[in-house]
Amino acid sequence: MFLEAEIDSHFPYVQGQVLLTLRLVAAVPLEDGKLDDPEIEWGMVERVGKDTSYETIREGRRYQVTERRYVITPQKAGAQIIPPVLLTGSIPDDRSRRSTLEEFFGHRRRNQGGGPFLQLFPTTRLIHIRSPQVSLTVKNIPAAAKGKVWLPARVFTIKESWSADTANIHMNESLTRTVVMSAKGLRGEQLPELPVQDYGSIKTYPDKPQTTTGFDGTWIVGTREEKYAFVPTQPGSVTVPSIRIPWWNIDSGQWETAELPSRTLRVQGDLPTQLAEIPQQRQNQLSRITQPGTNATDRIRDESHQAPMIFGYRQGSWIMGGLIGVWIMTLVGWWWDRRGRKNSNKNVAETKAKKFSESERHAIQAVKTASLEQSAVKTRHALLSWASMKRQGKPCLTLAAVARTLAAPVPNNTDVKEAIWNLDRTLYTTKEHQLWDGQRFWETIQPAMTAKPHKKKNTSKSLPELYLHS
Repeated sequence: MFLEAEIDSHFPYVQGQVLLTLRLVAAVPLEDGKLDDPEIEWGMVERVGKDTSYETIREGRRYQVTERRYVITPQKAGAQIIPPVLLTGSIPDDRSRRSTLEEFFGHRRRNQGGGPFLQLFPTTRLIHIRSPQVSLTVKNIPAAAKGKVWLPARVFTIKESWSADTANIHMNESLTRTVVMSAKGLRGEQLPELPVQDYGSIKTYPDKPQTTTGFDGTWIVGTREEKYAFVPTQPGSVTVPSIRIPWWNIDSGQWETAELPSRTLRVQGDLPTQLAEIPQQRQNQLSRITQPGTNATDRIRDESHQAPMIFGYRQGSWIMGGLIGVWIMTLVGWWWDRRGRKNSNKNVAETKAKKFSESERHAIQAVKTASLEQSAVKTRHALLSWASMKRQGKPCLTLAAVARTLAAPVPNNTDVKEAIWNLDRTLYTTKEHQLWDGQRFWETIQPAMTAKPHKKKNTSKSLPELYLHS
């Protein structure tokens, strides 16, 4: 019985995929087997797929083979190793066929083995087996990737679909745009977030993105689906800009671009109008009642004829007054009820705000402590935890997302952006890892972490950059 370990690439890229296969080859049955998971400090490890078993023959001997696969995402460039993995369990002990039971029964029938007692009480022995160590070299992010989204993949696609004809949209209808990104060799969480554009005459309402990660037996396949509801507010034509996502082809070692072409939306129909006017016929009839020179008989006839209309008008006024009175009473009752709830809700809100403020202080302190300890790895983890809390529990998985969170209260702060970039590059470069200045990093980002966010209208007409590479 022995363990084998192999990887699909000995020269992967940072944040790319390394498929590790652990293979148990056994000629005897294993009982109570336990295989430890790989533990590394230079990347993330995730078990994928289900264990597979099959039989094979090697050098004329039959073996039972069990395979287990892991996906490793490197986070640091340079020469790395995957340490041996330990397997523990029990196997039949052929060396102890003459057990103490046989000795107890007087060694009789030596030529017949141990008799039925040895079959009822087989003996086993504990084993410890380790897999071989695996060496690999992780390639750094290309210098040309600075300022770009870093997506090392084997295949990357982006597709869209619309729920209706974009060339014939009616004013009273809405349509849904679905954009799906798929990458072979990346997790769903690694795929970029698309910016939301406001088109003025067409309002955009994004849905919550859905990310999934599958495994096709050789590669992980990440998918990100984003949906947007488009609601027209006036007729006309609007052009939805194209989307261009650069990605790194790990097979060819070159940049490629996944693109969605621009599309023109044409809204048909007229704006709804509501005109409140007195019909001309009724206006003429009212004027005849007060017209001078009209004889008494005609006036009486006209007044008689218009009486139902005038009575209806006064009756409508009383009804309108009653409705207004009911509305005022409802408003007073609502105000009184809200006044009673205000005090109870106030305490709950103050408690929540206090807990959030205390949690934020702890998160900021964790970033400060890690920075002053000159630990780039701990600083990254502390920043991701702080940003996840600031984003109301939405997971923050990349330093690029941290940079966007820091830029919210302090926009156009190039010092903060540069500090995050240096930290990001430090984590992936062995030489710069020892030269990172945590004290200076903390002094740079501390004002942005403690600043209060302010609202800002987005008047940009073009799609912004997706985000920096993570």
